[in-house]
Amino acid sequence: MQALTDIVKNKGIVVDDITLSSGEKSEYYYDLKNVSLDPKAIDIIGDLLLEEIVLKYRKVKSVGGLASGAIPLVTAVVMKSSNNVEGINGFFVRKERNPHGLQKIIEGKIIPPVVIVDDVMTTGGSIRLAIDAVREEGYNVEGVFTVLEREEKNELRKTIKCYSLLKHSQVNKFYDCVSKITHEPQEPGKAEADNCYFQVFGGSVDNSSGITLPSNDSPLSSNTGISGQIVSEGVHSKILKQFR
Repeated sequence: MQALTDIVKNKGIVVDDITLSSGEKSEYYYDLKNVSLDPKAIDIIGDLLLEEIVLKYRKVKSVGGLASGAIPLVTAVVMKSSNNVEGINGFFVRKERNPHGLQKIIEGKIIPPVVIVDDVMTTGGSIRLAIDAVREEGYNVEGVFTVLEREEKNELRKTIKCYSLLKHSQVNKFYDCVSKITHEPQEPGKAEADNCYFQVFGGSVDNSSGITLPSNDSPLSSNTGISGQIVSEGVHSKILKQFR
């Protein structure tokens, strides 16, 4: 699980003023599509999801979810389950019915028992759409499994079993440091700032100045943001200036 946590920290957090799909405002965003489309990350996620889903829900026959966030997750679980004699079937729910061909709202075959998967749970609105679509087809949903739970107010948890591989509280210290650097830049050399720079960028403390310097392989060296889009280019430039 630590390997997945590290990948999420490095590739899955965007610190910026964001409007979520729920309409809520946030200073950070979990871009887990960037994680689930990474080859190493999705290999880990597939193993963990399969193991945990079987552990929590026992004889699951199908996993599915709303396009597009659930698609790589469903694919990974289906592929990993191929080592089992029976395997697990996969499906995904379209946001709108396909106006052409067979005009399906659900692609793939549903075989009960069913578990819904998704990348991030915030208010649960997207997950609810998938659950409702499956129920309209006449199937019951055993529960929900997500990669990450933002741990915000969520009525869905009161109506169905919900589990996740990671929770916001497991990575919020890292996020708090990134947020502190990007939204409230401090003078380099202060102990609190040094600790944050070290956690986010790695590196070492310059004994002559007391400033935490980025390591050679730190994302600061590439001038592209923290391991691919963790901060915007403008914010990255603001951080970089504090080391010059």
